[in-house]
Amino acid sequence: MKLDIIYGHSRNPEINQDIVDLVNSAFSDGDLYGTLFFGYPILIKTHTGDKIVLDALLITSKHGVIAFTESNLSIEVIQDAQDEIYNKLQSKLIEFKFLTKNRTLIPSIEVVTFCSGQIDNIPITSEKLVHEPCDFSSIIENSLTNIENNLNVYNQVNSVIESLVSFKDRKSRDVTDTKTLGWAMNQIEKEIANLDREQKRAAIEDANGPQRIRGLAGSGKTIVLALKAAYLHVQNPDKKICITFNTRSLKEQFIDLVTRFTFEHIKDKPNWEMIDIIHAWGSNASKGVYSHIAKVYKKEILDFSQAAHRFGYEDAFSGCCNKLLSEVILEPQVKIYDIVLIDEAQDLPRSFFELIIKVVSDNKHIIWAYDELQTIGKYTIDSPEILFGNNSSGIANISSNDLVNESKKPTKDFILKKCYRNPPWVLSLAHALGFGLYKSTGPIQAFDYPQFWNDIGYSVVSGTLDFGGDVVLERDRENIPDFFNKFINKNHSVVYKTFGDVDQQYSFVVDSIIRNINEDKMSPHDILVINANPIYTKRDTAKLRMMLNENGIDNHLAGVTSSVDQFFIDGKVTISGIFRAKGNEAPIVYIVNSDYCFDANNNDIVMRRNILFTAITRTRAHINIFGCGGGMSALVEEIDRVVQNDYKLTFKYPTVKELEDMRVLYRNYDKNTIATKDAVSKLLDIGKADVLKTLSKEDKQALIELLSQ
Repeated sequence: MKLDIIYGHSRNPEINQDIVDLVNSAFSDGDLYGTLFFGYPILIKTHTGDKIVLDALLITSKHGVIAFTESNLSIEVIQDAQDEIYNKLQSKLIEFKFLTKNRTLIPSIEVVTFCSGQIDNIPITSEKLVHEPCDFSSIIENSLTNIENNLNVYNQVNSVIESLVSFKDRKSRDVTDTKTLGWAMNQIEKEIANLDREQKRAAIEDANGPQRIRGLAGSGKTIVLALKAAYLHVQNPDKKICITFNTRSLKEQFIDLVTRFTFEHIKDKPNWEMIDIIHAWGSNASKGVYSHIAKVYKKEILDFSQAAHRFGYEDAFSGCCNKLLSEVILEPQVKIYDIVLIDEAQDLPRSFFELIIKVVSDNKHIIWAYDELQTIGKYTIDSPEILFGNNSSGIANISSNDLVNESKKPTKDFILKKCYRNPPWVLSLAHALGFGLYKSTGPIQAFDYPQFWNDIGYSVVSGTLDFGGDVVLERDRENIPDFFNKFINKNHSVVYKTFGDVDQQYSFVVDSIIRNINEDKMSPHDILVINANPIYTKRDTAKLRMMLNENGIDNHLAGVTSSVDQFFIDGKVTISGIFRAKGNEAPIVYIVNSDYCFDANNNDIVMRRNILFTAITRTRAHINIFGCGGGMSALVEEIDRVVQNDYKLTFKYPTVKELEDMRVLYRNYDKNTIATKDAVSKLLDIGKADVLKTLSKEDKQALIELLSQ
């Protein structure tokens, strides 16, 4: 028996366990595969707009859809309620062609009323009334669905109930050739439109207080947060909700997803007066969380240029938040939001979270999601005690105890282990190159705790996963979605090549993109080109953009020749540096000038391998790694070793002493200098280098002379 139990907002939580016991007893022979939702989904009365909240909904592979209500009222009232729920469920499901055959709904629908008290003088056969397991058993016997491919229908019904059906069909490519990548991506995107067990919990279960969502990039955190926001909005239309994030291009994605998911619930658009989808920073002209809080408290608002000048490029946002927090920490709390959802929490400073505490409801209804491994070497986030700070009495605003999961209650701390973005072999390749596991001179970095490999979805094939141990790792098959091996050809999805010069490289890229569009049946906006060197992305890709234009392929340099809030544009290939590409994904990714990630002195090699890791993990299907010269040839040798080893990771784990020596060798440099260099790279990459014009005449001249050397 496999029954997922999801605790949504329940009006009668005291009967939840009674219904669970009832279902388990009726299926005591183990013949059950399904999901039991409490307080979900929300149905809307067409004529009045009032909500119908189900006490429970059971979806099974063999018995269709069974809705539960609870009542001890008259038979007439029970009958009316059952009829209304049946009609609404039927109208919700029958509008989807894939759930009908010959104008008849394929899955069966039953509506039963759970009576917690004794049932007197009401024959069971007259209405669907249950009090004892035997009552329910007789009902499910009559609801057996005699159809082929029950599991497929079950998944399709779940997709509708989970409000993901609109997500399933978006951007579908008009492809019929089953041998093309375009067709394969259509199938993958359809299969992604079903939540796994933990995603269901994270999207629907609400603790009415703090919740944390952890997972690798590509584990579905953004989709889950959007679903959760839409559900909370429909459930609590009078509550003010904020969704915030670090990557600006996520704004349009969140707006699109929340709009779609809200419509699936209530067939209407969200009330945008009650939902803010805003960047974490903002400015005087653009509403963001920081700028809005500063405005409410009537404090100075600093934009990026001002903050960079005052606190340094690397600490610009943390400096803003630290300053504002120091100014408002002793002032009274001002409730701006009832609920706050935070994506990309790993990229935001601690003081930002303390500012959220100042403006959220007293129950601290905050949901924050973060990557377990945002870049190689950064794989943890601070505890809630450190993130959210202490109150005036020295007590933690949110403690680890607030996130302890309790049986039969909404989950408070979620871990999403499956990676739905990257094929498993691509993710293994990214880790191998990022750590330098197959470098001739040995690894360049390693986790402080060897067992963290297990936490991010790897299992031991052989050897010992410990300091100084020889080990072979591979992606844990339990955490690999089936569709990757089903639809993606591993032998064709990783392409890497060395070229004699940049012109040859770009000619090959242009020819490949033409094939992607014409033969693979992919859309231009399915394709992302990342320049490995973030400092010179605009300069380095100018010729590539020209060559694409000459071949009739529209393209844009993300955030430079297009809006900073939009990363992908329909009908255009996206070209980007790594900073703006972070947080985005595409079916096909090209990394050009990848030799930059090999040719480096010790001070730069870790940073450059992190760039390569992040770039590779942007792909959802195919990765192309290209470059020129000896550096690329050496990188190709590493990739060859990974491929020849069938993407298993075979290496000797450094000893504690070797790990310490590694840090000294590869990270013994002036941190301020490197931080400044990285900040300038980011400015150039995101098109904000105009701030350099504010330098003094002497500094400008010195910079010109230095760059001319």
